Amino acid sequence: LLARLEHERWMKERTAQGFEPGPARYGRVRPDLVPWERLSDEARTRNIQAVRRIPEMLARVGFQVLRNSGSP
Repeated sequence: LLARLEHERWMKERTAQGFEPGPARYGRVRPDLVPWERLSDEARTRNIQAVRRIPEMLARVGFQVLRNSGSP
């Protein structure tokens, strides 16, 4: 879920910067600028791996991820 949300955030950011979807990466064209459902398995895997690295990155600067016991 977090990988999907991050992809949606990234898409909004890139779109606001004038990027567009296209078949290959060049200039302001990005092939991954599509909804999560249309991403390739490879692109989804990259997103998931990036999200899984978040706790480690935070730990390096003295933070940690904690589960909120009050949320579902």
